[in-house]
Amino acid sequence: MTSAEVVYFQDSLAKVQYRPLCYIKLKFQTEQGQIITENLKVLIAKQDQHKYKVGSIINIKYDPKNLKNISILGEVMI
Repeated sequence: MTSAEVVYFQDSLAKVQYRPLCYIKLKFQTEQGQIITENLKVLIAKQDQHKYKVGSIINIKYDPKNLKNISILGEVMI
């Protein structure tokens, strides 16, 4: 588990199973010291979107062997 900074957040206004589909761009540092910026699609309940405003620090998990495999703890990834 590591921390990531939210550098972009947008509600797409589309809904999947009544939950808003959001676009998030995260910036984080790997264990090897590499700075990664990654775009994600996430289903985030309207009442939780305030946690993801630009500049927020959130907890993520990622696969060191495949840096495209990122998940935000507690959220549904698309």
